[in-house]
Amino acid sequence: MKGGYWALFFFAPVYLVGSAVYRSDPNDLDVVVVLEADLYWACYPTRLHWERDWAKQSRELTLLVGFRVDFKVQFREDFWKQSGPRQLLLHPQHG
Repeated sequence: MKGGYWALFFFAPVYLVGSAVYRSDPNDLDVVVVLEADLYWACYPTRLHWERDWAKQSRELTLLVGFRVDFKVQFREDFWKQSGPRQLLLHPQHG
């Protein structure tokens, strides 16, 4: 599963968030990898790097599962502020 790949690659947890956590008919699957700030900036020095990876991963996952997937990478602090209680850990942090 890609969640395991991301957890190993980033040494970071992977979450399912949004309506897929609490609805049986979500519009899409929101997948978030949660990074510490230093790792985030090492991987994504500019917004363009982040946008390209977001688009690539979203496209690949959508084709893989046959359902629209919205992939994101977020700072840990932003993730906890935005996700609230509606999140499901898909794969734990490694490392």
